[in-house]
Amino acid sequence: MSAFLVLVRMRVYDVTRSRASGALFMSLPVVLLALLALVFSNGQPFERRVVEIVGPPSARREAVVQKVVEYTELRVRVDDHRDRALARLRSRTANLVVVASPDGTLLVAGPNDRLLARGLAPALGPSAVVEIHELPRFGYIHYIFPGLVTSTTLLAGLFGMGYAMVRFRQSLFLKKLATTPLSRSTFVLALVAARGALILAQTAVLSVCATLLFGLPMTATSAALLLVYVVLGTLVFTGIGFLLACVVESEGVVMDVINACTAPLIFVSEMFFPNDVLPDAARRIVALLPTTMMVSGARAVLLYGETRPAEILPGILGLALWAGAAYLVSLRAFRWHG
Repeated sequence: MSAFLVLVRMRVYDVTRSRASGALFMSLPVVLLALLALVFSNGQPFERRVVEIVGPPSARREAVVQKVVEYTELRVRVDDHRDRALARLRSRTANLVVVASPDGTLLVAGPNDRLLARGLAPALGPSAVVEIHELPRFGYIHYIFPGLVTSTTLLAGLFGMGYAMVRFRQSLFLKKLATTPLSRSTFVLALVAARGALILAQTAVLSVCATLLFGLPMTATSAALLLVYVVLGTLVFTGIGFLLACVVESEGVVMDVINACTAPLIFVSEMFFPNDVLPDAARRIVALLPTTMMVSGARAVLLYGETRPAEILPGILGLALWAGAAYLVSLRAFRWHG
C-alpha cells in the first residue's frame, strides 16, 4: 500500500509541481464548458434548419433575407456564390438554398427537405419555384473529411514532435547527440521530414479511401492544393510541438499540455461542424488559428472547387507565418541539455 501511495503521489506531483501545468490541467474542463455554452447557447447546431440565401447584393436579396429571418426556427446564411451554397447543400450542412434573382426566387432542397421548401415558397412570392435535387449519400462525410485530415495532422504533429523530444531528453539521447557535430537545425529537420512522410502517407491512404468508398470529389488540382495544406499544416503543428518540448520536460506533463491544446482547437476550428453559431468576435479570433486556416482552405478546394488565388493565398500565407514563427522561437529556445 505504501508503494501504491508513493506512485500516486509521484504522478500527482508530476502534474501539479508546475503552477502552469497544474492550472492548465484544472482549467481545461472549465474552458471546454465555456466553449460548449458559447456554441450551444441557441440550441445544438443542427436543431434549426439552415437556409442559404444567394445572389448578388440587391434589394431583392435583402427582401428575401428579411422574410426568411422572421422564422426563428430557421438559421440564415447569406452568400454571394451560388455554387458554394449548392456545395453546402450537397454536403448536408445546408438544408435549403434560396436563389434570389431579378427574375424570381428559386428554392433548391434535397428530398428530405421538400416540405420545408414547399412550405416556405408561398411566403417568398408567387414567382417562387421549388426544385428537389438528389444529394450524395455521403455528403456529410465529404464535409468532415478536411476536418479529419486537419485533426490527424494536428495530433501527429504535436505528439510526434512534442512527445518524442521530451522522451529524447529524459533518456539522455539529446545529451549524447550534443557530443557529435550534428547541428540543431539538421536534427530538427530530420524529425520533421520523418513525421511529414508518415502524415503524407496517412493522408494519401485516407484520400483514396474517401474517394473510392464515399465518392469524395477529388480532382488533380484539389489534390495538389490539399497536399500544400497538409505540408504546411505538418510544419506548423510539428513546430508547435517542438516549442512545447522546449519548455516542458516531463513526458506526463507534455501529454496533458498537448491534450489541453488539441481539445479546444478541434472543437472551435470548424473541423466537424460549422462554427457560424459562434459570436462574430469569437469567429474572428478563431479564424486566426492555424487549424481553422487549414481546414477552411482544404474544404474550399475540395468541396467548393475554389482555385482563385485571392481566396486561397491568405490561408496559405497564414500557415506559412505560423510555421516560421513556431520554428524561429523553438530553435532559439532549444538546448541539447535540458
